[in-house]
Amino acid sequence: MAKEYVAGISYTGETAQTVVLEVSENGTQLRFLEEHVRKSTAETWFLDAFLSSRDRIVDKASRVSIALDHAALLLYTFPVDTSLTRPEQNEHVQWELATVLADFKPKEFINDLHYLAIQAREQTADVFVVNVRRSLIFSIQALLADKKFDLHIADTNYFGAQHALLVNTPALKTSRVLLAGFSRGRMDVGLLHNGRLVDYRYALSESPESFMRLLRGLSEKHAPSGLYYFGMDRSAALVADVREQLGLDPIAVNPFQRIGVSSSVRAFAQFAGSEHRLASAVGIALRKV
Repeated sequence: MAKEYVAGISYTGETAQTVVLEVSENGTQLRFLEEHVRKSTAETWFLDAFLSSRDRIVDKASRVSIALDHAALLLYTFPVDTSLTRPEQNEHVQWELATVLADFKPKEFINDLHYLAIQAREQTADVFVVNVRRSLIFSIQALLADKKFDLHIADTNYFGAQHALLVNTPALKTSRVLLAGFSRGRMDVGLLHNGRLVDYRYALSESPESFMRLLRGLSEKHAPSGLYYFGMDRSAALVADVREQLGLDPIAVNPFQRIGVSSSVRAFAQFAGSEHRLASAVGIALRKV
């Protein structure tokens, strides 16, 4: 296997993370890391550090993947008829979204549909639909292309962190666990069963009590064996409540359990104990499809 450099960029709120990983037959190693706060009004501000970097490792990146802030997306779950063809399912998705968003214009969005729980006997399935504006994706592609980079994958922060979790903790591919992403005033949480997302919810609130209600509901429904978390913000009180009230010991996603860190990456020291902030960027960089 030839040596390859892959880049991952994640952002939430006003903060973005950029990583470049070296991938070879000898393993994977972090070779570049930068976290920066928003300094421009551009919608694609999270690309600034990557596109302006003069680091030679950045120039070697063969592919660039982006983990998008959940707040920049339209996320929705609902049941569908599994007997429908994919075009018919897309029509159903558009109809569902139009019922909750009066000004929803399908042609302005790209959607990605994920099957969650499937009820084979009833021929129905709960689906999780991620919608992103075409204009945002086109802007990202254009800016990267201008610097001779290709956009490989654009997905959510959640799916970036989910991949990082499973790569670094493969034993969870046979477990049932919750994965929660924290950002300011928001929590996104899903239930992973045998490495597959089967339930997804989110809460918009500044109240830890709202987050606890969501976690308690999912915990009572699915009886998970563990809770992992990632993201920028985390309430110490909330973590303590989860441990006390749900009997789960929250564990931060560490995307470097099986990934080395080059001694030249001096910025890594500032993430000691908070490596979960980088989970989405590392995970999306490692995604091949």
